[in-house]
Amino acid sequence: MSLAFKFNLLFSIIEIIGGILTNFTAIIADTFYNSTDVFATGLAVF
Repeated sequence: MSLAFKFNLLFSIIEIIGGILTNFTAIIADTFYNSTDVFATGLAVF
């Protein structure tokens, strides 16, 4: 579970950076959606 949390968090960080650099609002919105998964997985891990 901890590995899933780390990969999901890493993917979210990369996704938000890519969305900002390319000014692609759909990717940025998906990052905020994905952050809820990171939060839920983090609660389950800790």
